[in-house]
Amino acid sequence: MKIKKSDSQTDNLIKVYKIFLCSAVLAVVLVALFGVLSSLNLADQKTYVSKSEQIKFPDYQPGELNQKQQKIIEVLKTEWKNPGDGPKYAEGVRELWCADFVSWVMRRAGMPFKNPNSGSWRIPGVYTLQEYFSSVGAWRPYGKYQPKTGDIVIYKDDSIFGGHTNFVLLNQDGYLTTIGGNENKKILIQRYKLDDTVGIKGFGELK
Repeated sequence: MKIKKSDSQTDNLIKVYKIFLCSAVLAVVLVALFGVLSSLNLADQKTYVSKSEQIKFPDYQPGELNQKQQKIIEVLKTEWKNPGDGPKYAEGVRELWCADFVSWVMRRAGMPFKNPNSGSWRIPGVYTLQEYFSSVGAWRPYGKYQPKTGDIVIYKDDSIFGGHTNFVLLNQDGYLTTIGGNENKKILIQRYKLDDTVGIKGFGELK
């Protein structure tokens, strides 16, 4: 049986219509997906300037740092180049180690903490770390103080890091450059805009 020419043309038109319809639906889905990804990317850029792996350790000008700052920066740079794992900074204990790292660096720099509960140089908890700074008159609430190199940042539980602590490397042009332990299970340098979106609770001032 021969297919009529008109029937063949109709079938071809139907096929073209189906292809067009599928292409249109796919285009709508791709546009929507692109919009979602773009919004996520913009949200990320609002907080971070660049990926952690791309941020270099700052170079400081001669005379820019005082003696205490120099000692802390020397230790931080050494650990950044040759990082250890969590237990190294926590006396062999396996735990969340951001506060352990801060404690270890301060001890290594010759300025050990004194845990208000145990008397140890190691303060493994962020809350106890804030308690320590308050007890020695070094606690500075966010918004009332401009942090400087060597200061210690303490973040709120709902911050971009969660409950966390790290060191200030630079406070420059409205951006804070920090270095901390247990950031993605590593020692990382971060740079972000110093504003309310970050979730900083306050600072332990290097005195």
